[in-house]
Parts: sequence; C-alpha cells; structure tokens
Amino acid sequence: MSKKIRVGVVGPGTIGHKVIWALEKQDDMAVSGVAKTTPDWVAKWVVRKGYKLYPSSKEGAAGVPKVMDEFAKAVGKDNIAGPIEDLLGVSDVIVDCTGNKFGEKNKQELYEPYNQKNNNRLKVLFQGGEKATIGVSFNARTSYMKCDGVPRTLACPGSSGLTAAK
Repeated sequence: MSKKIRVGVVGPGTIGHKVIWALEKQDDMAVSGVAKTTPDWVAKWVVRKGYKLYPSSKEGAAGVPKVMDEFAKAVGKDNIAGPIEDLLGVSDVIVDCTGNKFGEKNKQELYEPYNQKNNNRLKVLFQGGEKATIGVSFNARTSYMKCDGVPRTLACPGSSGLTAAK
C-alpha cells in the first residue's frame, strides 16, 4: 500500500471527534495529531486513543506557552508533541473543526503563512461553523458538480459539508 495521508485534526470537540472516528475507518489515512485549546476531558480522550496533542490558544501564538504548561500538567509532557504549528509540519491535510470564527483566525495566522513558506503543501478543510466565504464550500445538494473528480469527500454524521481553503 502507498503512504498514508497524514491528517491533523484541529478542534476535537463536537465535530472533531467524529472526524477522528471517520479517519480511523480509512485504510489510506492516519491521524497525525490533534490540536486543542483546553486540557479538559476531550484532551484526555485524545491521549487515551493514542494520539499526540498539539496545544493551541484562543489568544493565538502569544497564549501558546501558557497552555503548553497547562496541557503538560493535565495529560503529561510525553503526550505533548509541540505547539499547533508543529502539527502542520507532520500533516498532509488539516481538518479544522473549530468554528465560531476560530477557523478563519487559524487560516490567517497559521495555515496561510505556513503554505506561503512551504509551496502550498498543506491542504486545509474547515468542518464547523465557519461561513462559506472562508473557501470553496461543498454541499452534496448544491455544489456537487464543483467537486466532480475529487477522489473522496470525508463527511461525518451530523455534518453539513466541508469547506476547503482557497
């Protein structure tokens, strides 16, 4: 079998944990890590599943050092792979499930600068409450033909569709 597609999940909450479950069912994909802003029970669930955590902060890059310490205390330093920026380097695709305008913030502060430095290597999908203006929005009822020829669309229970960054 060829190399698996490495998928990082940002925001493993209501939608993101379903994305993780869907990825676990794929033969040609693997979860490369999970980014989260709070070291709560979901972070502990991620660790129990065997995935590395990449802490992020609602305050952006300036808040990451503080949450790194909080995560280390909550789930153990060995379960922290690095800050969210490191997740981009070990992933082929990011599925951002944050919503509530955090996806847009991540796009501007993380994904676009990373791709500018790395020849647009990283693909990003937004699966959450972001507005369709964040990129090209996929919905099977209204934009199926735009996505004709795409080898796979990963959809999760309860989801309304995926949005790919422009």
